[in-house]
Amino acid sequence: MTNAQMKVNHDKMNSEYSWGFRRFRKKCVEQGIVEFVRRNGCFNYEMLYRGRFVCTLYKDEGEYLKLLAVWNTIAIAEKQSKRLKE
Repeated sequence: MTNAQMKVNHDKMNSEYSWGFRRFRKKCVEQGIVEFVRRNGCFNYEMLYRGRFVCTLYKDEGEYLKLLAVWNTIAIAEKQSKRLKE
């Protein structure tokens, strides 16, 4: 496989993962598993997972990594809870 083919394959896999993760996040918000509550003005949000406080999010560039880490943790927790129910 050439470098160009590997890059195309890598980009395709990344986009499929991104869309799958977006669907997961949308499902969590629609089902009420994750909630965002506005606190202390219009720039602060509290993130709640199953009704429990997880973190406070501020509207700036550095929050992207924190939010990504929280979503990854929620994805792992949901997989574990699904396994325990089976």
